[in-house]
Amino acid sequence: MTVYVMARKSQLAGDMKDSLDAVDLAESAQRLARPGSRLSAMSAVYGAHGHALLGDEMASQRAYDQALLLVSRPPDAEVGRGRWLDAAYVEAQQARSLSLLGRHHAAVIGFERAIGALPASYRRDRGVYLARSAVAQLHAGGPEQAAVTASEALSIATVTGSARIFGELAALDALLQPWRSVPEVADFQQSLDSVMLREV
Repeated sequence: MTVYVMARKSQLAGDMKDSLDAVDLAESAQRLARPGSRLSAMSAVYGAHGHALLGDEMASQRAYDQALLLVSRPPDAEVGRGRWLDAAYVEAQQARSLSLLGRHHAAVIGFERAIGALPASYRRDRGVYLARSAVAQLHAGGPEQAAVTASEALSIATVTGSARIFGELAALDALLQPWRSVPEVADFQQSLDSVMLREV
């Protein structure tokens, strides 16, 4: 439980863009985790994003490689907390980090693979990944495809009521402001405004 809480605190620190706490908490969790466990992999993932926040691409890549290696092995004991952690999850988190590091084309590819591997029941995760992928698409190829992907994420957010998806889409909405006259962007922003007014 201690390792799990520390890993989750590392995740929260990363979400708050507190890079040093994300890395420090992840490293502490890994020292306490059973070697080869899902909790060790979880700690590596969240530490990897902390390294990306620091701009250290090599350290981030090493940590993601470690996490992928750990989730590729059959667990040597029954998997408890972290049983949902698989290669698709790691790849989605790595794509997020790659986008942060300016590797937007690689991030788009990573998100596509992760989304393609998601079980159909993981709708909220799909919505979050689509919204994050839209940010990478904006930088990699322009606003049209980003807005189309964002609209798909918005459909999921509307059905699920996921605050995480809405948060990601609100951040994207701000990035899309310079292209608000582009038809796809205008459609997305109008739909987002309509949904947000209903939610309020």
